[in-house]
Amino acid sequence: MNELNYLSPYQQNTTFYNNSDTSESSDNDYNSNSSENGEQLEVPKTDNFYYHNISSFKFINNFDKDVQLHQQPHQEIKKNEIIENTKEIENKEFTEDTDIGYHSNVNNNSINSQVVEKEKKQYNRIIRFLLWFSDMNRRYKILNILFTVVICLTVSIELYSSISRHYSSYNNLYSQLSNRQTNIYNNNVHKQQNQISNNQQQQQQQQQQQTYQYNTYFQERVNSLIKEYEQYNIQGDNDKSLQTLLNLLKISPRLCGAMFRVGQIFSLKEQYHNSEEMYLKALDCERWLKLEYIVELSSFYNSFHRYQESISLINRASLFFPNNTKLQTTISQTKNLMQNDNIDGDIGFKFYSCVD
Repeated sequence: MNELNYLSPYQQNTTFYNNSDTSESSDNDYNSNSSENGEQLEVPKTDNFYYHNISSFKFINNFDKDVQLHQQPHQEIKKNEIIENTKEIENKEFTEDTDIGYHSNVNNNSINSQVVEKEKKQYNRIIRFLLWFSDMNRRYKILNILFTVVICLTVSIELYSSISRHYSSYNNLYSQLSNRQTNIYNNNVHKQQNQISNNQQQQQQQQQQQTYQYNTYFQERVNSLIKEYEQYNIQGDNDKSLQTLLNLLKISPRLCGAMFRVGQIFSLKEQYHNSEEMYLKALDCERWLKLEYIVELSSFYNSFHRYQESISLINRASLFFPNNTKLQTTISQTKNLMQNDNIDGDIGFKFYSCVD
């Protein structure tokens, strides 16, 4: 008993590890050992021992429990392969530790434990995934899920492509319609502009035709009335001559000669008020620049002893016709008439030097 209690940790590790070569032993066989006297041996709790022995066999026992749930032949084969691989790895690691020695194992224990823990986690993940995927129902479910995902993706892609095609076709149609509408609008605008221009041209042509027709009619009418006046004047019929001239003035009110002739006829018919009015209209029509009309109106004033108006008219005309013989004779006649009537020419009158 004392010999067993004072075994070195290295010897205890080797003895307990060598006694654990059975593949399907439980965790209790490695946690406690009885001596010949019935006393339980104390197991040194080194990290290397627990890591390479107890944790390894716990992992295997857990693996056995998982395998019992799936008792298909192919799963058992995989289980045996995995167990053999784990045993080989553990034996390899243990031999490396024993060769290095107890002191080197204690010093490198933390580094090896981290590396092995990572490997153990990776193996656990791989084994769990393989066991989980080994179930046919799960395979069918996964395949169904993948199939549905693929179908959904294909359908979504087809939908997207169809939508894009429809959208592009819609854009093309919209562009065509917009272009067509713009073309129609432009054509309508051009038509309206052409119609407006045509209407304007037609209106201008109509106006030109109307003015031409009116001018021709006016000219023909004026010529016919002048011919009638000449006939009546030759015949000496003052009434018909006066009526013809008045009709002529209705058509063309700016005929200055017709106005003057009407004034003369009114004077012959002793309608002196109308005669004076027509004389003044004729002079106004000629802008007071017709010398014959001025002389006639001056003699008209002298006949009625209206010398003041006659002299003012001559003085006004002398501004436009200076040193004119007709005006000088008219002034001299007016002076003689004033002397015959015993009227002083200097009273209320002032003659221009050019006329004196």
